Amino acid sequence: MKSLSKYPFSLIELLVVISILAILASLLSPTLKRTIESAYQVECSSNQKNLAISLHLYADDHSDLFVPIHQTNSDNRLENWKTSLTKAQYTDKDNLALTCPSQRERSSYGMNMESFPSGSFRSTIDRPIMRYRIEEPSTKVQAGDATSTIFYRNRSNPEGSRGWLNFEESAFRTVAYRHVEKCNLIFFDGHSESIDMRVFWNKVNDYLTFQKDAIKMD
Repeated sequence: MKSLSKYPFSLIELLVVISILAILASLLSPTLKRTIESAYQVECSSNQKNLAISLHLYADDHSDLFVPIHQTNSDNRLENWKTSLTKAQYTDKDNLALTCPSQRERSSYGMNMESFPSGSFRSTIDRPIMRYRIEEPSTKVQAGDATSTIFYRNRSNPEGSRGWLNFEESAFRTVAYRHVEKCNLIFFDGHSESIDMRVFWNKVNDYLTFQKDAIKMD
């Protein structure tokens, strides 16, 4: 009767098995990442729909004016739109509507300030957008995935892709393409839509620019 070997696998066979497992893992990793990101995209879209509801509830209670991107509060201090919505309890207690699951560490969503008079955030202070003045609201972006609480077209390079085709979360005040080269955006009519980065860039003016007389200047 033959005795069983103390080591049923040789070192070479073990290395082969490990190599095969490593190859399989490398092949499955991108697919798994995309699957997870697709799930995050759906969750993000749901959060944005809730945020859109909050924005319109605010407008319902404030003479058809959306929450200002920045405003002076009762203590004469400047606060952004997220703080304003939270303090007035227009968002859920955990602020899920303000958080993208793909980016929980820093600002998730930003407001479109492309049509304000200048590239400075100061042009948005105490100047709400009048909901009833927005033409074709289903085609104009109000807010969405962004690297800051505000975003606009890259004015330093308006005809190029620099900035708008940036995958880095560190990019300055731009739309963030977090969801497999797509971004989730909220439109002024309240719907949320996932848009491919290249489609967005090709139509960036149509998406971001709305008439300036929709901004309450006094």
